[in-house]
Amino acid sequence: MLNPNLLQRSCVFLYLALLLLGHAPVLNGQMSVLKGRVFDAQEKPLTNAILKPNHSPRVYYTDEEGAFRIPLDEQPNTLLVRAQGFEPRSFSLQYNYAEELQIYLNPVEASGFNADSIITKAIGQRLLNELHYTAYTAGAYKKNRGYIKKVPFNIPFISGKYVPEKKDTGLVYVGERYTKVAYQNKKRFMEEVQAWQSGGSLMVKDWNYARDFDLNLYHDKIYFEAISNRGYYSPIGGAGHTYYHYTPLGTYYENGRKVYLIGFSPQRPYEAVLQGFLALYDSTFRVAYSDFNISPETQLEFVDSIHVVQNFGYHKNRYTQFDLNLMYRIDIAGYGGLYETEVMYDSLVYRNPWDMKIKGRLVQHIEKEDIFSDHARWLGFRSEPLSDAERHLLYTQSNNAQISGNFPEGEEGLYQEFQWKTHEILYSKYHRHFKEYSLYVDPVYYALGYNTIEGLYLRYDLPITFHRPKGDLTLTPELRYGFADDRGKYRLRLTWFYDLLEPNELELEGGHTYAQFNEDEPILPVLNSFYSLFLGNNFLKLYQKDYAKASHTWELFNGFDISTSLEYAYRQPLFNRTDFTITGNADDFTFNNINRPPIIFSNGFTPHRALTGELSIFYQFQQLYKVVNGRKYNLRVPSPELYFNWRKGFASSFSETNYDLLSGGINFNIRVGNIGVSSFDISGGKFVNREAIPFVDFKHFDGVQIFFLQPVVDRTALIKQFSTLPYYDYSSNDCFFELHFEHDFDGFLFSKSRFLRYSNLHSLLGFNYLNNYTQTQFLEFFIGVDNIFHALRIEFAGGIENFAKFNPALRFGVDFDYLHYRKNRVKF
Repeated sequence: MLNPNLLQRSCVFLYLALLLLGHAPVLNGQMSVLKGRVFDAQEKPLTNAILKPNHSPRVYYTDEEGAFRIPLDEQPNTLLVRAQGFEPRSFSLQYNYAEELQIYLNPVEASGFNADSIITKAIGQRLLNELHYTAYTAGAYKKNRGYIKKVPFNIPFISGKYVPEKKDTGLVYVGERYTKVAYQNKKRFMEEVQAWQSGGSLMVKDWNYARDFDLNLYHDKIYFEAISNRGYYSPIGGAGHTYYHYTPLGTYYENGRKVYLIGFSPQRPYEAVLQGFLALYDSTFRVAYSDFNISPETQLEFVDSIHVVQNFGYHKNRYTQFDLNLMYRIDIAGYGGLYETEVMYDSLVYRNPWDMKIKGRLVQHIEKEDIFSDHARWLGFRSEPLSDAERHLLYTQSNNAQISGNFPEGEEGLYQEFQWKTHEILYSKYHRHFKEYSLYVDPVYYALGYNTIEGLYLRYDLPITFHRPKGDLTLTPELRYGFADDRGKYRLRLTWFYDLLEPNELELEGGHTYAQFNEDEPILPVLNSFYSLFLGNNFLKLYQKDYAKASHTWELFNGFDISTSLEYAYRQPLFNRTDFTITGNADDFTFNNINRPPIIFSNGFTPHRALTGELSIFYQFQQLYKVVNGRKYNLRVPSPELYFNWRKGFASSFSETNYDLLSGGINFNIRVGNIGVSSFDISGGKFVNREAIPFVDFKHFDGVQIFFLQPVVDRTALIKQFSTLPYYDYSSNDCFFELHFEHDFDGFLFSKSRFLRYSNLHSLLGFNYLNNYTQTQFLEFFIGVDNIFHALRIEFAGGIENFAKFNPALRFGVDFDYLHYRKNRVKF
């Protein structure tokens, strides 16, 4: 007979053992792992299935084998498993966690319901859902990955350094970050980065911000700010029935809530539309998930197509967004790849946008201590483990030093870290960042040039940047020698960039050099060399300048910049010393000096000394910016910019100038419905004092007489350039007025053509007008095509002098990052 006391003690022991087993995940403070696999009914593994345990604010995913791992720091009660196109399962976790789960999902069965009626109800609820479910606070884990999928061929000396080579295919970039986000709207949001790292040979600037992820279908249109100006109509927007066909795909239940699965396809594929499917909860008509594509037929800019997946649902009975996946596919001149962004939200809570208090225009903040590669620390942020390829890039080709170091974010470009040999200086650049300084060594061929004053010349500079915690000091010596004039030239520039949070820049420079009459330098010397040697046209006009100059730029407050400068120079005329040309006609060469008597003649101007000063003020409305490691970076925004300039020539015993030029203007963009964006720049000015104005100090305009359209240096407007205006014919010493207009249709017109809609070409038109009130007026019209191979532009332009003489022209241009161009154009 059993002892009753022994039996009682045994039952207590068994109860305690079961209790401990039930809490095994957190026994002794150790975290366990819930493991398993997800299959369809035919036992095929389901990739990227979503698992949402109720104990965690995060979602987890299955890998290519359908496997998942969920860390457990407390015992969950339920687990939601969802895969697109399958009925979700939600069940209680009553089992031994040591056993691997085997989860099977059944496909959604087609069922008869009126999809148009459901969409109509969803459209009726859209405004209410948009009000309540677009502003939010959340934690977010974001991963960016760049792949090179296709390289057509290798180019000697170029592939592997400037463009990818065949062996570069595969994963070339990975970046991840965890951030706390407060999002009110596209102009009011803030990301406080908690962790950041990246790696790979392709340094991709992290241009995705919270505004780029606001792709909620509750909006009437959704925008891809960095990709296109077009607004893409939502299938549950007010115009949904005008642009889409709807197909019922089936119904299912998720945690007791009925869900309608509906496919949508465009009635006219070339419109700004999406194609895919979405799931809507019954009665509330909130989105459960959406999966859609934007095809090349819609005339995207920079990319060929976009794929978007978004998952929403309920966590602890609260509607929230789980994740978002963005994939951009790119094909440029045979080079193919894709750029993928995954965002996994952590405890996203929707807020009333009117109650959110996001002050200022700071949209992202990263400090040095937030940039690290420590694996143990990253485990607390990731929702899924890294792949072997991702781990390799992050730990063997880390880019962290470029952000956490002293030098600016993203200074490294494409394929700049490579093994460099001494002889490669003939054709290859070498840029290298060290702990305390950066060295920029450009290839020798950058130094070669030709003009009719110097003949063949060599020009070389060697900038060295010394990095300090609170600023950068850049020393740029420049040496130049012309074989025709047999003269050496030199210049030294010292730039001190300090007070990085409220950017200030002090620059001192001086030397004995040659300069263009137009300080905006409208003619690239490399293109002038080509024209002079092969076409017999010497458009470049130079004068000699022995000078010293000091300038200072500072940001008084966000968006408001003030720039001042003071220069003392001795100026002398220069003359042609050679008429050598390879295939051109030497008789076509013109005098180096412009013939504008009595100020300047073709045989030169009177040498003189000039003391000149300048004050410039710029104000960018609604300037957004981010702060990385204590350094402020302004973001490009479409809001208007005002600018004002006062340039003065001081009269004194050692200066032969005496003038005052006041000028100003505004540039702005207007989105015209869904047919493109119009850009305007309106400016004017007047010499209010005209006692002594050398030709160098005239107001010169940015004309073009060569085949190439280059972005202007003037920061006030990218469109402030004439396509056919002679460089100096309209230079003014009185008053002037400029008007520039350009409208880019963003593919609206070409998308209508069955033959052109797959080309991704964009059409544009515009005009430029100039009146200097002393000569004939100048008006030109242009039409063009851009986004050719996502990079090129062609313009057909015609200038009309005084509304009488018509001069047609064909111009080519390159669409690329303007700030990068402005920084590097001096190499030529």
